[in-house]
Amino acid sequence: MPEAKFHQKIAWFNFICCLMVIWTHSGNADLFFPELGQDAPWWHFQYPVMQEILRVDIPCFIMLSAYLFYRNFTMKRLGEKLNKRLHSLLVPYLLWNTIYYVAYVAASRIPGLQTIANRTDLVITTSGAWQAITKYTFNPVFWFMYQIILLVLLAPVLYLFLKNIWTGAAFLLVLLVALFKGVALPELNLDA
Repeated sequence: MPEAKFHQKIAWFNFICCLMVIWTHSGNADLFFPELGQDAPWWHFQYPVMQEILRVDIPCFIMLSAYLFYRNFTMKRLGEKLNKRLHSLLVPYLLWNTIYYVAYVAASRIPGLQTIANRTDLVITTSGAWQAITKYTFNPVFWFMYQIILLVLLAPVLYLFLKNIWTGAAFLLVLLVALFKGVALPELNLDA
């Protein structure tokens, strides 16, 4: 497939995933049709039905990210791939988390903004700042970027398992069993 066509398909897939994320976070049947209540067909369509269908939005982003990472991957290109992800993932992640933290700290000290930020006199500590910047504590929508960063860091290990069909199948089987058993890892979501 020509490179331009490939990038066009990726852009469309990305666009569809973006629409799914928007739909997931814009559930508003009760806002626009409060008189219909939860028994209305529109409410059932938007919440239970579409919310279940659209749960694939973030996994699709993560799969797309993994596909693009492992496309033309060799262990010799690991440094190049990691360097690229440093600029496309880690820098924006740290920058935006820092901006959110600084904004919350500032808002907690400005009368009128305290109630909007839902923070009053936020105590500044080194550990609190570190948590905010590295663990998205003030920017919870970045949980998925955190997961992608962890997966990028695990990429060499995952590659060793997944490059062979048998070890890859065994790895996926163990992963599925762990998911169904409810195994939790300290940082990584198994369903990511």
